[in-house]
Amino acid sequence: MGNIFEITSINSIVKDFNKSHRVLNGLNVNGVNKMKYSIWVTTDCNLRCLYCYEGQEKQHLSISRQVSDDILRFMQRDLIEDNNKELLIDFHGGEPFLNIQEIKYLVRKILEKFGQARKVQFATTTNATIMEEDILDFIVQYIPDVSVSLDGTERTHNF
Repeated sequence: MGNIFEITSINSIVKDFNKSHRVLNGLNVNGVNKMKYSIWVTTDCNLRCLYCYEGQEKQHLSISRQVSDDILRFMQRDLIEDNNKELLIDFHGGEPFLNIQEIKYLVRKILEKFGQARKVQFATTTNATIMEEDILDFIVQYIPDVSVSLDGTERTHNF
């Protein structure tokens, strides 16, 4: 699964991600208040797209269980004072499903902690090239909002 992010605490994650607007956004969609968290589960990718914003030489970093637990604790503290009705969780990366075990863990824990009190929705962006049966089953059951990022020929994606 590659190296884990070298982050000492959730505070550094929030500080770094907030700078680029990646961790949380309060949304109001059609009059419904929503809280959105984007969780970057890995920088690793199985393709080498010419146009990738991550660059050609990926760092192969993935969040660890400790970082996942830190994210969950942060969300719990963050949502104490929040009266948003819906919770949107977006799994992103490189190719997020290269870290499917952490995605499964986070989905299970988020539903346990927040699923009774709020509507919880999951989304992801994927290149859809590693859709094994267990991943597809998981997507069908838990992640109804899937964006596929795939443009051009194989040569464009495997430079």
